[in-house]
Order: sequence, then C-alpha cells, then structure tokens
Amino acid sequence: MSKSFRLALLGLVCGLLCMTQNALAAKPDYVVSLSSVAQAQSDILGAIAKIDPQSGMMAQVFLAPGGPIVPPGLGTKSPVGLAGLLGRDTPDNIIFGPCDNFKILKVWFESKKKDGSFPEEAIIVEKGKNFVIMRENTALDIPEDPTELLGSLPSKYLVAVRCTNPAALTESFVALAKNAPGAEADPEQIRKSLADMESIQLGWNVINGGDFLLNVVSVAKEGSQAAADLSKTVALKSFLSGFYRDDADAGLQVRAVLDEKARDVLKTQLAQVQDETAKALLESVFLGEKIDLAYSFSENDGQVEGIFACSLADGKAFLEALKDAIPEDSVKWNVGKIGKSFAIHKLSFPSGESCTLATNPKYVFLAVGMGDSEAALRATIQKTSKAPMRPEPFVGHLDAKMAGAIPSVPADLEKSGKVRSKATITGNTVNFALLIENDLIRTGFAIYKNAMSGSDDASGELEDGSDEGFESDEDE
Repeated sequence: MSKSFRLALLGLVCGLLCMTQNALAAKPDYVVSLSSVAQAQSDILGAIAKIDPQSGMMAQVFLAPGGPIVPPGLGTKSPVGLAGLLGRDTPDNIIFGPCDNFKILKVWFESKKKDGSFPEEAIIVEKGKNFVIMRENTALDIPEDPTELLGSLPSKYLVAVRCTNPAALTESFVALAKNAPGAEADPEQIRKSLADMESIQLGWNVINGGDFLLNVVSVAKEGSQAAADLSKTVALKSFLSGFYRDDADAGLQVRAVLDEKARDVLKTQLAQVQDETAKALLESVFLGEKIDLAYSFSENDGQVEGIFACSLADGKAFLEALKDAIPEDSVKWNVGKIGKSFAIHKLSFPSGESCTLATNPKYVFLAVGMGDSEAALRATIQKTSKAPMRPEPFVGHLDAKMAGAIPSVPADLEKSGKVRSKATITGNTVNFALLIENDLIRTGFAIYKNAMSGSDDASGELEDGSDEGFESDEDE
C-alpha cells in the first residue's frame, strides 16, 4: 500500500468520524434568551420603580454587575442564553453569553461549582467573545458563536423561551394539570395537543416605559389535527368582525368552530341546568357548529352601558325560549326592522330599566343602558355587516374603570389602566399577545401591599396608561 493511498484512507476515515460526530450532535430542544443585561436593567428597573420605588431600589441591587444575579466579568451589552435537551436521564444544558473578562468569570464559576450551584462535571470554556458553561461530554451542537442558537429572539424580546420539542414536556404538563385546582384536565387530550405542536414560544417585553407585553406563539405540525382545526377557524365567517371597539372600557370578540366532541361536552354541561326554560335558551345559543360572540361595554357615572352580540344555533328555538322566559307585559315584539333580516324587540323591567333586542335566524344583538339603544344597535349592525373578516379568533380588553361597577373588585382599580389581548391565526400559527398597562400593575401591587400591612390607604394618583406599541410578534 503506497504512502499516498494510506494518507488518503486516513483522511477519509477522519472525515467520516467528523461527519458522524456532527450527525450525533443535537440541536437544542429549547432555548432561553435575554436580549442583554443592560437592556434588562433599563427596562425592568424602570418598570419596577414605577410600580413601587422601594422595590425598585432592591431590584437595582440584584441586577447590578457583580451582584447576586449578574456575575463579575459578564458582558452587559450582548445576548445571554440558555439551551438544552429535554427528556434526558442526565440534564444536558448550556449557559452562554458575552464575557468582558473570562479569567474573572472563570474564578466566579469555580467558586459556584464548589458550593454546588453547578454540577461536578460542568466546565466553562471561551468561544470567541462568549463563554459557555456546559457538561464536558455535551450532546449539543454548539456553534462558534453560541448566540446563533437564539435566532432573532434577542432582537424581538427582552426575555424569551422557545421550545421546538413540546412533546417532551407532556408528562410535566399532565402532572401540573392533575395538581391544578378546579376542573380536571384530560391527560390524553394534553398528550395529543402537545404531540400536534411543532413549537411554542413565549416572549416578554417592557414597552411604553413600564407596560408589560406577553407574546405566545404556537405552531402546529403540518398535517396534524391541530393544523386542520386552525384552518377551519380561519375559514369561519364572522358577522362580528367589525364589532370590536377599542375605545370602550371593556370589549371582547371570540369565534370558534364547535366540533361534535365540543358540542357533546356542552350538552353534558347544559344538562345540569335545572330550569328548563333557561336550558332551552342556552341550547338554542351554544349547540351549533360555531360560536361567534362579542361585547362592548362602557361605564358612565356608575352605570354600565353597552352592546352584546352572539351567533345562534337555532334562531327560532331562541325566540320561543325567550318568549317563555319573559312576561308578556315586559316586551314589545317586532316593533321595527334593521336591514332585511333583523327584527327589533323592546324589553322593559319593573325597575324602570329597558333594553333593545335585534334578532334574525342566525344572530342576536342586545343593547343595555343606552339612551337610544335602537339607534346604537342599528349603527352597530350596519358597521359589522360592512367589515371584512379578520383571522382573529380572540380580541379583547378590560379597562379597570369598569371595576367601579363590579362589587367584588377593589374600587382603587377604577384609577388604573387596561388589559388588552389579541390572538391571530396565520396558516398553522397562533399568535397571542397580552398587554398589561403599568398603572394596573402598580395599583394591584399597592392593594396587595396594603392588604399585607392591614392598611386601607389607596394607591394615590395614577397616570393615564398608553396603548402605544400593542403589537404581537412571531419569531421566524
């Protein structure tokens, strides 16, 4: 065998070994991203200081470089991450991020290793401008720049988590569901739902100087039952697409396909209703092939006024049940029309209050507490009939001013901001965003703090919240 042939054979063997090693190296099942320590210090400290100045000073100590959370030698202006594999007998995770001084960081790591904060087999290595803490024989494929594992998460979120193997979390979710208070969850349904998921992503940002924005993005596997259900929801035609009013104190729009299994669950629940008239009324609304529901309410001088609308499973059965439920002298039927199909009905109560109903075979509209409720219904129905359908199965918000009309909620919340939420569907992806304004968090914290101290003092004057920046996002 010639020398050149032996060298070629050796090169081939080495190449195959490298290829095998690369093939065995695994992509992480999950990653956790922090955009940067500096950004966290700016956003989180600013938000906490607005919520409670005393807590803000404590947080400043914790987030200071070299403090309890930020190790010495860590860079503060680049992303920090965590990545790992799920479902392993031995945990296989890595921590990585920028290092301003690797030697100082390594001294800190060794001290933490001695006190048990890191396992005995953990090591710290330097990769370019970054450090990596890992097991020496990790199965993870770690690029030269480990922050590549985070993708675009650091540019989109202050803090984010992305899992590309949700099925590995199945038993953990089943255990949580078993221990959760309230209704029992079906373990098999949890397993099936997670098996249908391609990925799930959670992101958190601080916007408008202190408002919290949570974004959840889930992607269903191509060809799965979840993907098929999403396509049905997107195709669902909604008469209420233009109903949602962002300027109301509270608003909600929900639409969903009700398959046979969902209807069976509803039938079982409605069977427990004792009053036969109430049961017939509920069945005529909710036992159809879809639910298309919306409301919009405002509070003025302690009085609630607004409009509610809902699809009907059986419009004829709904009117019959309604006639059985309402005394004849409390309602005037068919006093007018809206468009070609909606009939107007006027209801009055012994208290002197009144409301207006508009019904057709497919929908019911109800206006309460409004000066000219018929005109309000007419304007709303005309608006909804002209609005284009949007792939948003859930849009809603609650302005805590409404709390003044809800006895179970502390009156202090009247001064606070809003909670807003929105879900959109694009292909196999569901994108949900939740915005909680800082004023609401601040008031809630003050109420909790006063309750713990036994004080009845209110939270003081609160600033008006801002709606700017309420955008959900998706990591591509």
